[in-house]
Amino acid sequence: MASISTERQQQILDLLRQRKTLKIQELVDLLGVSAMTIHRDLRSLATAGMVTKVHGGVTLAHGSTTGGGSVQDCAFCGSPAPARTAFVIRETGGEQLHACCPHCGLLMLSRRQSGAVALTADFLHGQMVSAQQAAYLVESGVDTCCAPSVLSFARPVDAQRFQRGFGGRVMNMGEVQQFLQQAMALDPHAHPHAMENHHRSAGETS
Repeated sequence: MASISTERQQQILDLLRQRKTLKIQELVDLLGVSAMTIHRDLRSLATAGMVTKVHGGVTLAHGSTTGGGSVQDCAFCGSPAPARTAFVIRETGGEQLHACCPHCGLLMLSRRQSGAVALTADFLHGQMVSAQQAAYLVESGVDTCCAPSVLSFARPVDAQRFQRGFGGRVMNMGEVQQFLQQAMALDPHAHPHAMENHHRSAGETS
């Protein structure tokens, strides 16, 4: 039970690194546990000085650096990872990978083992949602750090509304991954691979 609680608390910290503040209900929805459980985890993290509880939610404590390494660096291209386009992959072994945007995140996810779980930031509202269930707007008029641009939305209707104003194509996760892989095959120099290759070589030494 303790290990489960510790893993969940680490997930809370990882989510907070992507956003400055999370509401209790958001944590309940994302982690699939009761509000009482969330409050208990937050109490432990607050006691340890890792988070600060605020009205209706929680924020990462100033100066907290648990987890090692800067989550501001994309594991695929090395670009900064802004909260509005953040993408997080949790592998079956517990390793966390962070991406600057859904473009990099979905390319990384397509190369991970099937048990990996991913969260992506809703571009309109900022909350982290399931990458598998999100809707994506590809090649809109909004420039992001990587091209072709990919924006995430919690609901298809939000992606469609955004599409009417900024263009692009609405896709599900599988369609975006196929689109990006085809784009990479047509132009292998369209996106830097150095960080991804370094990550793979470090984890697959023989």
